[in-house]
Amino acid sequence: MILGIPKPVSVSFAANGIGRSKRDYLGLPLKREELLEAAKAAQNAGASLFSFSVRDEKGLYCVDPDICSEVVMALRDALDGAMVLQLELDASSGASPAQFGALLSKAQPDACQIPLNQILPRDGDEADEEAARDLFDLCDQLKIGVQIAINQATDIDWFYAFRQYGIIPETCQSLLFILGSDGEDPSSEPHRLRGFLAGMEKQNLLGKIAWSVAAFGPQETAALTAAMALGGHIAPGSAYNIHTVEGELFLSPQDQLTALGDLAGRLGRPTASAFETRTLLFGAR
Repeated sequence: MILGIPKPVSVSFAANGIGRSKRDYLGLPLKREELLEAAKAAQNAGASLFSFSVRDEKGLYCVDPDICSEVVMALRDALDGAMVLQLELDASSGASPAQFGALLSKAQPDACQIPLNQILPRDGDEADEEAARDLFDLCDQLKIGVQIAINQATDIDWFYAFRQYGIIPETCQSLLFILGSDGEDPSSEPHRLRGFLAGMEKQNLLGKIAWSVAAFGPQETAALTAAMALGGHIAPGSAYNIHTVEGELFLSPQDQLTALGDLAGRLGRPTASAFETRTLLFGAR
């Protein structure tokens, strides 16, 4: 149950992720024109944040500052502030925190998403911690919001520890819980959300840290409905799921988002505007 007055729900649209390709889903937006079309459709369907990765001409993950800056500027011009623009960072591509810093300095999106297990790996050392600190500090200086993606509930302890150490600053107050796994048969189990919330409660983070949920595969709707009912925010999109509950392909972002917006309304939670999303997920900036 939601404690207190229900807050608006932030609906992010996760456009393409960092590992998927056209072989996974022909409609996956990769080119700039496809991203523009997907962003406008998502905005018209009620999404207030557009989360995306930039790809090169071959469809591979791209960290070139000039190319990424051009895409961010094109989206910003097309949307005219109607959506928060979140750039997804992927260290599994071989890119370093220093490269991410150069990318963010040039492109200056509204927010970025960073997987915790990449920026602060379990087998990391002091050099990794310093690089992470520098990147987080840069985001703070540039007023770029940071959303930290977490794949397993036990990583909440890891997040809390580095926040206590001062490596993750207090300004980083947005987590994305990713339920399930991708692959040939993407799947997730909505009940796994309980473990994440238990971890938040254990560290006294509930009510202090904004949390959103993304889920792979056909259980996406069930997982996101549970998240909204429990006071969280949601991140649907073709980066995680491309099928309706009946197993049919979504034809557009509207197909995926409209039903979720209706569910949010039934739960008494209006969908957030871009301004509200910035404040809910990243604080006043």
